[in-house]
Amino acid sequence: MLHMKKIFFCILNLLALFTLSQCNADHNSAYTNKTQGNYSDEMSAESSISYGIQESKSTSASTLPADKKIIRTGSISLESDDLAKSKNQTVQLVILKKGYIESEDAHAGDNYNSISLTIRVPATDFEDFVALLEKGEEKIVSKSIQANDVTAQYVDVESRLKTKRIYLARYQQLALSAKSIKDLLEIEEQIRTIQEEIDSYESTFKVLNNQVSYSTLNVTFSNQQEGISSAPSFRMQLKQAFADSWDVLTGFLFGIIRFWPVFALAILLVFVIRKMRKRSIFRRSKRSTEQ
Repeated sequence: MLHMKKIFFCILNLLALFTLSQCNADHNSAYTNKTQGNYSDEMSAESSISYGIQESKSTSASTLPADKKIIRTGSISLESDDLAKSKNQTVQLVILKKGYIESEDAHAGDNYNSISLTIRVPATDFEDFVALLEKGEEKIVSKSIQANDVTAQYVDVESRLKTKRIYLARYQQLALSAKSIKDLLEIEEQIRTIQEEIDSYESTFKVLNNQVSYSTLNVTFSNQQEGISSAPSFRMQLKQAFADSWDVLTGFLFGIIRFWPVFALAILLVFVIRKMRKRSIFRRSKRSTEQ
């Protein structure tokens, strides 16, 4: 009987230990799953945040231009002994750099001659072109170079142009599905307005591209000559004297013709005065004779 009781208590102890071990195992498993789940959630969140940052960086990088948009302009004044030679050499340099001459202006004075050229050369060759001019035989009188950064304006115009084109495509799709004449007219008016804005932006964009791609340089060649003074010959003096006398004579004749009424009135007055004076003298002499 005692032996049976011991066996019974041993079995109860084993059942208790087994139950306790199962509870601990379930608790540890739940804790492990919970921890792994939290870690997975954290990893997923970190991945999402990391991806968002990368996407943001990629988006912001795509809006920036690959390089800056610079408009380079300048002017250089050179003193030359032979203007024609200097001009021809400059034209050859322009051809070498695949540029072109936009305008040309020449001025000739008594002691000063000049030739001005407005030259457009590719922006990549602008500095080389200026350096070649400076290495020439001409003397540099003045030089001025400017660089204007228009990157922000370039990006803004490009962005607005893309946006307007998207709007235009949408309105064109709406025009195909318009349900009434009124709706169609309103959509066409919007299309017309957007198209005008696109034309304006395209024109601005084209000008910016041209100014960025081709730099402008105003080149002026000049030479200054001393005035030569020499006394005129006797023949030239005699010829000039006859010319002056003829001018005086013609001026006098034209003056008489211009004022002939005045001369005629003066002659008439003289004639009348003399006539009256003769009559007065005749009357006096007649009175003295009668006395």
